[in-house]
This record gives sequence, C-alpha cells and structure tokens, in this order.
Amino acid sequence: MSAPRAQGKRHMAAAGAGGPRPRAHSRRFFALCRYPMLEIDCVARTHPFEPKAHLNVEDSRRGWSAGRALSCRGLIEITGGKMNIPAQRANLQAAAAEVAERIMCAPHAYALFLDLDGTLLDIAERPDAVRVEPGLASDLDRLRDSLAGALAIVSGRTLDDIDGFLHPLRFDAAAEHGSTLRLADGDSATLAATIDPDVVAAVESAAGTFAGVTVERKRSALAVHYRAAPHAAETLAAAMRDIVARSGAELRLIAGRCVYELTPALASKARAVESLSSFFPFAGRRPIFIGDDASDEEACALVERCGGAALAVAGEYFAPERSAFAGPAQVRRWIATLAADLRAACGDRGR
Repeated sequence: MSAPRAQGKRHMAAAGAGGPRPRAHSRRFFALCRYPMLEIDCVARTHPFEPKAHLNVEDSRRGWSAGRALSCRGLIEITGGKMNIPAQRANLQAAAAEVAERIMCAPHAYALFLDLDGTLLDIAERPDAVRVEPGLASDLDRLRDSLAGALAIVSGRTLDDIDGFLHPLRFDAAAEHGSTLRLADGDSATLAATIDPDVVAAVESAAGTFAGVTVERKRSALAVHYRAAPHAAETLAAAMRDIVARSGAELRLIAGRCVYELTPALASKARAVESLSSFFPFAGRRPIFIGDDASDEEACALVERCGGAALAVAGEYFAPERSAFAGPAQVRRWIATLAADLRAACGDRGR
C-alpha cells in the first residue's frame, strides 16, 4: 500500500523564499559534486587518522604516511596545491547504496531531485531521439509515494518535454534550468522572460553553418547540440560567446555534454532546488540530487551545503572514477530497487 500523500495547497508565489538551511561545517563534511557522498576528513595534526570508509585529504607527509599504513579506503595527497589521487581510491559507487540505505531508514527525512537527460534517460544523438525505458514513470511514481511526494524532476528540458517523457504522470518539476517551476497539482511560475528573438536568429544562423548541429528552442533558453558534429565545438563556442556579448541580454553560456546552452543568468538548477525546497513536502528535508552534467554542479554543491547528498552519473563530464553511477541504466535500477524496497518495508510495518 502506498504511503499516504499529505493534503494541502502549495502556492508558487512562495518561490525563492526559504529553502533548506545549510548546516554548520565541522571537521567532517560532505564532499562536493566531484566526490559525491563521501565524507572527507580534513585531518589536522592533532587528530588521529581513522581508517574508516572516508576519503581522506592530507597535505602533511606524516598524515599521508599514516593513512597509507592504516590502509584507508580512499586517500588524496595535496602537494603544491594540487590533488594527487592514487590508484587505491575509495569505491565511489558504494555511495549510491549508502544513500539508499539512509532513505530506507527515514524516507520522510529526504527529498529527491533528479536530472533527466543523461541521468534518467540515455543520451541520444538528437534531443528528439531520446527513448524512455518502459516502467520508468511508474517506478518514479512508486518512489514518490514512498517519499510522501518529495520527488521532483530538475531539467534543462521544457515542461512539455518532461511531461511527454513521463506521460501520463505529472511530477513536481523545474524546467529550462529553473526558469519555470511547476507543482504536480498544476500551480506554476515562470521566473524568466522569453528569450530574445534576435538571439535565437543569431544562434540558428551560427549553427546552420554545420551539418549535424541541432538548435533546440525553449521558452527562456536555447540548446545547441553538436554530438553529430564534434568538430564544430570550438567554433560554436566562440560564436555563442560573441552572440551573448553583443546581445546585452542577461544570459549565460553553459558547456554541457556535446551541447552549448544559453540560459537566463539568474536561472540555475541550484536555485530551482532551493525554490522547490520551500514548498511542501520538500521543506525541512535533506535534499538528494542526481545529475550528470556541468549544469548540475551548482545543485550538487547546494545540496551538500544543506546536509544532503549529491550523486554524479558518469559520462563525458563526470569521469567514472568520480561517479556514483556508471550511467542512466544504473540510476534507473537504483530507483526501481529503492521503490520496491520502500514499498515492501511499508507493508512489513503495517503487519
């Protein structure tokens, strides 16, 4: 039996207010996005070196030697301001299991924020060629029920795309990198103006000089996909920077996985997570974010500061050795397994 969904109207007028509060930093704190969900020990000389399942950072030769002698699972040496990661590294993919275990122990203490392309969906050569795996939407719905509604999609896609991929279900969502927020019960808010038509025309003109480059139009943003024309990357980047500079518009350029995105300067996935976290049922919970690309980094940093967890998905942006998931298929299995385990646990508690 699904966990009951609490009732109550949520209003988007509250967007941007509140959000999760960052916890105070202590000697042990969560790593940011590049080292997801592993606790880093900043070991001062006055502290003993503890051989726990942590990633230890040490700029002292004595601390480094002690860590190796105690066979710490993960060890990073800092020399001359640079990190040197040895072959013996922590198993970052164990982080996903750790997060799942924490959710199992207290499902109503966590909120889950999920990127779409490259995280839930496999990357395709063109944005309109993406394939949605059967059962994904129903697995997400079961997990949402077990979290009492605290699951949202945070994507660069439009709301229409998000709803189309997950049809017939509707989820709380932040679309176009947070330019639009929508609650599943229908309330929505647009936080950025429509992108300047002159900018759209200039971008399409620049992209049109390369075969295989696709421009994805959105309400407040643009995405230029060059996966089918990788040789165009540098020229496109220069052209996009020039267009932004000449337009005078408040836009920023994000270089993603074979894509350049123009988004409103004030919109970001971090702000989207922060805004959604001010609404029921997200408010007061520890946020967990899963993403795969450059546009996800700010959200990763935010949830870590707020006492939550960031899990990276391997791809062109996050290297496998720094990722909690090898790819979207592994994320989907994690979601399906967690949803089933939570449902089973609810059944056991009800007996």
